[in-house]
Amino acid sequence: MSLKKKLIIVCDDDTKKYATYLMQLISSRDDAEDVVGIKDGTVDATIWDEKKYQDSLGTLTTSTYILFVGNGKVAKLARENMTHEFDEIGMHYGWLGTQGCMYVDDASLDRGNYSEFESLCARYGKDFGRGIALLEGKPSNGEKNQAAELPAKEVIVEMPTEDSPADEGIPEEEPRAFVHVNPGVIAHKATTPFKAMARAADKVGVRMGAIISSREARDMQYRLPALVMYHDGLSRFLGDL
Repeated sequence: MSLKKKLIIVCDDDTKKYATYLMQLISSRDDAEDVVGIKDGTVDATIWDEKKYQDSLGTLTTSTYILFVGNGKVAKLARENMTHEFDEIGMHYGWLGTQGCMYVDDASLDRGNYSEFESLCARYGKDFGRGIALLEGKPSNGEKNQAAELPAKEVIVEMPTEDSPADEGIPEEEPRAFVHVNPGVIAHKATTPFKAMARAADKVGVRMGAIISSREARDMQYRLPALVMYHDGLSRFLGDL
């Protein structure tokens, strides 16, 4: 019987739950007639934060399998020379030798590519459910509150009136709207109809193609490649199991 492979998953606080998800998949007993992902019981995984990894560099060897999750400073440095084995809709994983990476590009999921993302989810049996409502601009109260808590840059834009074209500003004496802009998130406080706000916001370069909670999009995008890597990539990364 072959020895178990040891895998260290290095992450930061923001990506710890996705490292945990991958570790749970690794530990699951899901093999039946065929092997699902990796063969049950062949990999021992542990999670380290970036500080522990840096403190332990002197004890690590080239036979140690390490997967860096996220966009932390250590992860970015480690993946510079790695080859991407999976590169879809801002989601990536890959490896070089015994070191691998998994990360997501910021603000890379939007209304324009969501159908492609949904198809990829269906291929791996992953259903997030909430995504469609978000991308249709119908967030739940909880999601609205979540978006409101995100750091935002306040941009003042002049709102067009019913009588003026979208490319003309409203008179100076009229109140202006405050648009809070987050990556992929538009939250606003104004009495002007939303379509008018969209036109005005577009004038200052706000991407209105999709209204989606950036946290929600990021969460979906990390969970999917973790699942894809478990099914398709981990056995190749770790070699013979």
